[in-house]
Amino acid sequence: MKSRFFPVTSPWVFFGVFLCANTMLSYFPFSLEAKLWIGFFGILLPFLWALWRPLKRQAGPFFQKEFLPPLPAWVWALLGACVVFLRFYQLTTLSVWPHYDEGVYGYYALQLDKQWSWRLFYGDSCAPPLYVWLLSLFFKIFGVSLTTLWALPALISVAVVPASYAAARRFFSGSFSFLCACLMAFSFWPLFLGRFSFMTGLVLLGECAVLCLLGWFLRAPSLLSKKKAAAALGLMMGLGFLIHIHWPVIVAAVLGTLLADLKISGKASQQVAFFWMVPLLALSLPLLVLEWTQGYGAYLAYLAPFHLTHSLGNQWNVSRAYLSSLFWGADPAFHTYQPVWGGFLNPLLDSFFFVGLLELLRGEKSPISLWLLVAFVVFLLPGLLTSEPEFFRMVPLIPVLLVVTALGGCRLAAGLCPPRAALGAALCLAVSIGLDGFHLFGAYHRLWDSSGAWRGYAKSMERYRAYELLEQWAREKGPGLIFSDFVPGLPDQTLKVATYSFNAAQNPSLDPQKARWAAVLANANEQPFLARRFPDGKYAWLSKGEGIPDGGYMLWVMPLEASRDPVLELWRKADSALGPFLDEAISYYPDKSLAEIRWVLEDVSADFQADPFLASCFWEKEAEMLFKEYSSVPDPQTLGRAEKALQEALRQGYPSAHLFLRLGVFYLLSGDPVQARRAFEEALGAPGNRTDAASYLKGVSPQAGNPKP
Repeated sequence: MKSRFFPVTSPWVFFGVFLCANTMLSYFPFSLEAKLWIGFFGILLPFLWALWRPLKRQAGPFFQKEFLPPLPAWVWALLGACVVFLRFYQLTTLSVWPHYDEGVYGYYALQLDKQWSWRLFYGDSCAPPLYVWLLSLFFKIFGVSLTTLWALPALISVAVVPASYAAARRFFSGSFSFLCACLMAFSFWPLFLGRFSFMTGLVLLGECAVLCLLGWFLRAPSLLSKKKAAAALGLMMGLGFLIHIHWPVIVAAVLGTLLADLKISGKASQQVAFFWMVPLLALSLPLLVLEWTQGYGAYLAYLAPFHLTHSLGNQWNVSRAYLSSLFWGADPAFHTYQPVWGGFLNPLLDSFFFVGLLELLRGEKSPISLWLLVAFVVFLLPGLLTSEPEFFRMVPLIPVLLVVTALGGCRLAAGLCPPRAALGAALCLAVSIGLDGFHLFGAYHRLWDSSGAWRGYAKSMERYRAYELLEQWAREKGPGLIFSDFVPGLPDQTLKVATYSFNAAQNPSLDPQKARWAAVLANANEQPFLARRFPDGKYAWLSKGEGIPDGGYMLWVMPLEASRDPVLELWRKADSALGPFLDEAISYYPDKSLAEIRWVLEDVSADFQADPFLASCFWEKEAEMLFKEYSSVPDPQTLGRAEKALQEALRQGYPSAHLFLRLGVFYLLSGDPVQARRAFEEALGAPGNRTDAASYLKGVSPQAGNPKP
């Protein structure tokens, strides 16, 4: 017998079941098998049951209903203050230190700040230039620092909230638009996105602008107004190709709407089509052609899901992770821009979303409902059709996700009296803000308590520790000369961006002749040689406790004297000469020739030969590039050249322990355990050895120490 109060078809029953299941899937460490059972009985089965037994339809669409009284000015002011506070709170301490990618975009913006160029594509993914241009302008106005690096995306995130309200208002009632804006203001994903100095946040702002113009176009009261809206819409869609490489999915969703309107309206829309088509094609086609010639095709081939090195099983796991990240979270082993405590939506919003999705599927098929369903699938494609997880590829999905979530909340409130509906909405909003606030300021921030997470997420703990020391030194002594690019490995530019305001070696507004100290990032095993050469210097072992086999990094800081001016001038010249190599190394993608990058490095070899420290750095970088070539295409001759490069580093530069260690590893790979054992023994005997040469030596047979007959 059905209950009078909660019949089995009540949306509250399904909401309760969804909430329990989503909470368990998001926050409890069940096994995969248990999660599959929970998902089946707690989400899939109830969802299908609800589709089979549709709920009683409501009178009129929720999108157009006014269910809130006119809001006073103080409510809007309070909302605005909360939006700004949440995006600037712990601005420079939440993420502690920039990701590698943030350093890359900061580096490009610095280059433009020094000398402007109209370069259109950046980095290994051929990223469009608009965000780099904006960041460079922001740096020029407000200076270069971690604060300004993160303030720009925070400001963009603030602007997204009123833009989302304006876009929603073109299609929905004021009450429903306000609810959508609240979700954009306080939900985890938009907040999280605004904490990264990437172009992705600009995608969301541009998408809101396009949707707002689309609404103007569809509801234009006159032919003249429609033509103006069409021109503005075409211009915005075209300019969007300067924002992000995934912009085409947004254009595809809007084009589908425009073509449908063209078919329905007939000749009237045919006259208007010219006004949106011309600016769109004029802006997008040249950019797409140039992007393709710059190597974007190779990057797409690398991301393609169906190639020989990527199995169907792996692709299934990646695609499943994209969907799971929306609602319940993703495997932390992915180490990408992802939620770390549940999904991008918390369990409460998950449940609202599923109720809203039910409403879309079983309700009247209005144009808005159909567009939301199609757009949901289209905006998933940049994630589902790639071979690796990168969850920010689904950012265009955010407005659709939040609109469907708001629809679910409205559906649940439809059967309540206004006071109860208002109280329930306030309570749900408070709980949701609490969950997402803890997710961002608690769980996400705690992630950086583990140094293992830093390495997994491509953050440099050593550069962060160096920055803390250098910032203190600069406060006490003023600007100095800082060299952070002499070490091998990823061309990480985070320290360069963070120290730019007091780095006279990089900042043209600072006079290097007035610097009174210098600092260099180097391998920890080079400390004895620098100490012998500069006895009044100080060092800090930045990789202490990290268990890095070659000893990791140190920071060497020393006062400047007149006798050291020639040395530091050589260092400055070599540091400046590395620019083209760094740009090529940053722009590397798997199908690009590593030899081409190495040739750029070899072009500056003369700048590194006059100083033993620089010689060590150069030949170590050369050996690393050759080893990367060997790893890509195993060739004994390439490995032999890498061995010779390290031998040159030891002959011309400092015979430090980490160079002997790497040489021993190369000998092992080339099948020469005798030479490997000798190299490991040399590492153990080198001054100030901080390597794991002893453990490597244990792995080489003692008989290998005797010369071959």
